[in-house]
Order: sequence, then structure tokens, then C-alpha cells
Amino acid sequence: MEHLPQSYADSNLAVIFRQLHEVSLGRAGFERAPVASVVDDVEHNILEALAQSKDKATSDMVYLALLHSTQIYVWGALTTAHRGLPLNGLFVARLVDALNTLGLVDTWRARAPLESLLWALFVGWTAASQLMGDEEGAMASATWLLNMAFKTVEALSISEEGGLREVLHSFPWSGHFCLEPCKSLWNMFLHREGLEAA
Repeated sequence: MEHLPQSYADSNLAVIFRQLHEVSLGRAGFERAPVASVVDDVEHNILEALAQSKDKATSDMVYLALLHSTQIYVWGALTTAHRGLPLNGLFVARLVDALNTLGLVDTWRARAPLESLLWALFVGWTAASQLMGDEEGAMASATWLLNMAFKTVEALSISEEGGLREVLHSFPWSGHFCLEPCKSLWNMFLHREGLEAA
């Protein structure tokens, strides 16, 4: 994964991203959902890595945020579960907690490529926006993730929707989970001044 820190090359996170890429690519060529055992294996690896990260005295914010993002992606893109489940609200809240730091874009840039932050924010925002405000804090989380995504797009100097899609597509991508939200994110980015004034 070119947009993950080199220090993660032999980590559980690298294995998880590879598994997510494989199952997402496999899903793209077939009408039916991916084999449940493959998704279960990925989810098990994510939960195991999250449990191990809690044992560390000082967690790596980038590592933890990407783990939470992979969990959101599994539940949003790879399972048949309803995307508005309260469980997704919990996953989004954990991601926001992991990312909620002053100067997020600069802090992330010092530790990892910004493309990975953009993917994490995109996945979190996609899930939060599908909660439709039913879950407590869903709207606040969706708004915060969206604003951070705008700042990251600006920092990456992305100037067209194709550039945004290219960055996001270099990570696990599922058309039914990612394509329309990618278009929506770009449209909102183009009209962000109007959104901020509202």
C-alpha cells in the first residue's frame, strides 16, 4: 500500500488492507456478496488488532484511526447489514475520537501520507451520513468528518473529481459503498463556502 506509512509494511494493518482490497476486488466481478468466511477473517483480524492497540500505553493515532476505518468499511461495504444500524454509529464515534486532535491534517502529515487520512475521513463520513441523524451525534460526526475531509482535499491540492476518486480508489473500494458518496463529497467540496454559510 503506497499510501500507508512504511513502518506499517509488516503490521497487522497492512495485512488487513490487503485482505480488504482482495475481497473488494472479488466483489466487483460478481453479483453476490463476498464469501462470509473471508469477511469474518478480516473482521477477526481487525478486532484482534484493535484489542492489541488498547494494550499500548500510547496508541499510534494513525494506526488506530485506520483500524477503525477498516471496521467501518467492512460493515458498510462488505456485509449485508443495514448501514443505518446503531453499531455503525458506535464505529463512527470511535473513529472521530481517534482523529479528534488539534491540527489534524498537519499532525497526520507528519506521521503518514495524507491520502490515508482522506480515505479514513471519507469512509467515516459515508457511514455517518447513512445514519441520517437517527443516531445521537450522527449529524455532528458527519459534519466534523466532512469539514476535515475538505481540509485534507485542499492540503492534497486535488482539483477535480477524478483526482479524488483516484486517491480513494487506491484504498479498498466498493462501488456501491463508495461511488455515489465520492461524487457527493466532490460536489459539496466545490460548494463548501455555501455550506459553511448555511
